[in-house]
Amino acid sequence: MTVELGTANPGIAKIVREANLLREKSSLLEDERQELFKSALEILRKEQVENYLRLGFHHSLGLSEIEYEKSMPNRISVPTNKTLEGFKFPVIVETRIFCEELFELAGINVGPGYNADYIFPGIFPPQQKPYVAWTREKQSQRGMSIEETMNKLCGNERAANIFEGVALVANYPEILRDSQLVFPKPPGGNFKFQDFVCLKLEGENVEFFIINKTHKATIITAQQGRA
Repeated sequence: MTVELGTANPGIAKIVREANLLREKSSLLEDERQELFKSALEILRKEQVENYLRLGFHHSLGLSEIEYEKSMPNRISVPTNKTLEGFKFPVIVETRIFCEELFELAGINVGPGYNADYIFPGIFPPQQKPYVAWTREKQSQRGMSIEETMNKLCGNERAANIFEGVALVANYPEILRDSQLVFPKPPGGNFKFQDFVCLKLEGENVEFFIINKTHKATIITAQQGRA
């Protein structure tokens, strides 16, 4: 199944831009700014859940639309922690669907030359409740490999996992216009030791590739939102 880039609701990106502007608007009182930001995130949460319903995630789980909506986090929490500054792409992460099926539902193609039946059988979903992650782009530094850049992440910042990557691409497909996004290989799949997994734009479609640690690419990092 192929879903063209841009079929995600374009309102999601607009809401995030406006919400982040509210966070930074100095003319507003702090309480007023936080209330407006929370309201924007409530709309964003609704938009993302509706996007997943359009993609059919609930059918995979055997849930009705109402049951699926109730199973998702009830809010995208306001990131008051200073370490979340710069993490401008909040996503609700679906963790209950097997990786291969999640790719198909999200319209992510396995690149030519890769055997999905070989790659994916050992990759199991975390089997936890969906959660909120705040993500951002981080370019691999000049003269450093992907692995070295990931190893230099500090504090609570970590490399985003592939489930967070699917959520990011499903909700913010425009992020792929100028970048290929790299994630650590998920545990359990048939990968080589040095492999990383990559989502990138091929024409108007999102494709999954395997790359090695010497490539240069955009690393997605994440921190989990407050419960």
